[in-house]
Amino acid sequence: MEKDNKSLLFKTWLSIDKDSAFKYLYNKYKPLLIFIASSYLDNNEDILDVLQNSYIALYQNINNVDNIKSFLTTTCKNCALNLIKKNNVVTSNFDLENYPSNDNIKSHIAYLELKEKMNSILGDDDANIIIQHLINGYSFKKIAQNLNANEKTIKTRYYRSLKKFNKENKNE
Repeated sequence: MEKDNKSLLFKTWLSIDKDSAFKYLYNKYKPLLIFIASSYLDNNEDILDVLQNSYIALYQNINNVDNIKSFLTTTCKNCALNLIKKNNVVTSNFDLENYPSNDNIKSHIAYLELKEKMNSILGDDDANIIIQHLINGYSFKKIAQNLNANEKTIKTRYYRSLKKFNKENKNE
């Protein structure tokens, strides 16, 4: 009942002052949506585009939306995935269901720390190959296509880099 009252109250506010209602929604959900978009994308401009597209979709569908948070988080995730498909961009994809929990945030931080450590030991290119294969689940063939490289070269670099990382990681 309370949820229905909040929804009715918001829809009334929306009908009276659409601009301030959307500014409120923008400020309320912006950090969450940036977190979700940055989990899929590395480029700040792409992240902001996804954010903008999410709010445009909300604006266009506001009368049909029951749960604004769920709508925005799902739309944000889908916009990010569509941008990746459109640009065939290789990213650090991190699976979120609807919104991040504390466990997801801790996992994301651990992922970023691991990625930074791998980059410092192996360099960006070799670390990226390992991340694409182990975390994103890409085949060597797909990685080779994305990097415009030979598949055997990618396999060799992968196993050599993995061995080097494991050796360096044990020494610490």
